[in-house]
Amino acid sequence: MAARARSTKRVPAGVVVIEGMWWRPRPEATSTVEEFTAARTRFQDIHAVAEWSPWERDDHAAELDAAMAVMGQWTRAEPNFTQRPHGGGDGRTPPVARGTAGTQPP
Repeated sequence: MAARARSTKRVPAGVVVIEGMWWRPRPEATSTVEEFTAARTRFQDIHAVAEWSPWERDDHAAELDAAMAVMGQWTRAEPNFTQRPHGGGDGRTPPVARGTAGTQPP
């Protein structure tokens, strides 16, 4: 039986892995990993509810601002990581305008 290849990626010191993503604090960061994880979770929870109740985002604006302030103190840490353009998904296709499905061009 052939041996299976194993991943040899080691997480560098100062980097934490959360849900498979590598994160490290920016040099000016004052938040702990626990605060970052809590802020990220709250941010995701509010946005998940806001998909069905858009006013939830407004109702929790102060919490979102606080979470974003903490999250802004951290950055992705994967080697050669680059942010994909917002809205296009894979970066190769343009974003689809909402509410235009099934309409014909003029």
